[in-house]
Amino acid sequence: MLWTDFTGFKLFRVYFLVPTNEISEFITTFFKLYPIATANELSYYVNDGILKPIGKYYIFQELVNPIYNRKGNQITVSLAVKYLDQQTKATQVSQFDLVLEKSGSNWKIIK
Repeated sequence: MLWTDFTGFKLFRVYFLVPTNEISEFITTFFKLYPIATANELSYYVNDGILKPIGKYYIFQELVNPIYNRKGNQITVSLAVKYLDQQTKATQVSQFDLVLEKSGSNWKIIK
């Protein structure tokens, strides 16, 4: 992208592409499994201790306003996740700020 500022100097902005479709698929899969996942199952998606098992029967509804940013070889994601609590039929919305890193062909939540 190229534009001119007030002084007539040409300014350049470089965009680093974030593979949002790939990351959205990973995050969607993770949050569908997260409410009932065991610590062992979470270890495939999350570094140890980052997110604890919650053991609730929530039904995944949607990712709400995910924002993706690249910082070096990591992707930061800020989003809310909407669930339906099967027991109470109430909507549960939780906010997450995550740091993801790709190892080989797999994404993992590291922070």
